[in-house]
Amino acid sequence: GVIQKTHVDLSSIIIADIKDLEKQLNGLKSDLPLVYVLREDFIRAMNGVDHKLGQIITIVSNKNGG
Repeated sequence: GVIQKTHVDLSSIIIADIKDLEKQLNGLKSDLPLVYVLREDFIRAMNGVDHKLGQIITIVSNKNGG
């Protein structure tokens, strides 16, 4: 009857939503390592830039009498 049809309709909607969530989670799982590595690489590179700028500032300060 009507209740059976409604139950079937809702079940198919829920199954479709679950499949969509599965796809989204799989995409997230594959993207996370790349994003994390890129972030760590960026932080490491910026630390190098900060260190080099510090050295430049020290050299310039010493040449200008500190």
